[in-house]
Amino acid sequence: MNELIDFFKTAPWGEMLQAYWVNDAPWLDWLLFTAAPFVVLWAVARILARRHELRLRRKEAGPRLLVSTDKSLPGEATASQLVSASVVVSHAVIRRFPVIFRRIIGGEIPVLGRVLARARRDALLRLEGQARRAGCNAIYNLRMATTGIGGSEDDAMKFEILAYGTAVALADRTEGS
Repeated sequence: MNELIDFFKTAPWGEMLQAYWVNDAPWLDWLLFTAAPFVVLWAVARILARRHELRLRRKEAGPRLLVSTDKSLPGEATASQLVSASVVVSHAVIRRFPVIFRRIIGGEIPVLGRVLARARRDALLRLEGQARRAGCNAIYNLRMATTGIGGSEDDAMKFEILAYGTAVALADRTEGS
């Protein structure tokens, strides 16, 4: 801690802060070394989550394949192939506090719900990409599986979303219709 204080004292703005350390202001130490990093990490987590959300919305706004959980096809398939896509996600460490609080009092955990919903959307978009690369225009018998990764308390908030289904090329369907 003394090295850090010496750094601040020698910095150009150090004279201004030196008065607080000389007067021993513990609230300033708390503000600089506890609250400020917490706020910065929270802001970075929010920015990254919003960026990912915008990327997903842009992809979802484009042409989509016909995706169904039905096992039967509405028409004749000219080709079929099993496709799968997986997404591994975790919530930001800074959001661990609301999760711990909810585990104590019980109830829904909105932070994890949003992360998992976004991961499902991402897995579905990746699945559609796999089907397009296979030359197919529809996905039938869609299934999704969610698995928690890690057994300890520290690892318990990582999840894998697996989406799989049968990609088919329907003769009477054009992409996006």
